[in-house]
Amino acid sequence: AKDGTTFRYFRPLFYIVMIFVVLYINRFNKPFKHIVIGFLLLFVTIENYKIYTSNASLRDLRHAHNGLQGVANYLVDQNLTYGFASYWSAGSTMVLTKNRALIAPIYIHNFEPRRWLSSESWYHNQKAKKTFLLLSQGEYNNLKNDLKKFIPKEPVKKVTVGGSVILIYDTNGTVLMDWQKSKK
Repeated sequence: AKDGTTFRYFRPLFYIVMIFVVLYINRFNKPFKHIVIGFLLLFVTIENYKIYTSNASLRDLRHAHNGLQGVANYLVDQNLTYGFASYWSAGSTMVLTKNRALIAPIYIHNFEPRRWLSSESWYHNQKAKKTFLLLSQGEYNNLKNDLKKFIPKEPVKKVTVGGSVILIYDTNGTVLMDWQKSKK
């Protein structure tokens, strides 16, 4: 198949055929056995070469830079330890900060908690002196006119790092959850 994503469904069939050939190779005559063994060795060699050349080298992996690494570095440097972000930004940024910043995932369209792979306690942090809202540039552009509707308080600082916007609020960490309670 030309499409590599479709081909992955058929790939296990090749390995199953190879397993059965190896299990029953003694039943074949000698010339056919040599041909099958040669084919299997050639196939395995080609596949290993393709895997080797398509993956990044260890050097490349060591020097790879995640787009959110700058955001994570900023959060750690500024001692911003509690905030909210979309599901994808929250999880990866929290990992990149080595869990020095707790970033609770929320639904960006209505700012409600997104409790998928998160703890209820993440949404009720009373100890944090500052709260931040991490948005991608696209999320911020879509929300900037309606942000007041979701969060009535003004951010004390707006910072752009890479392709992300960080809105910093001077509250105890419940700015979004206080708003959610008042909405209901």
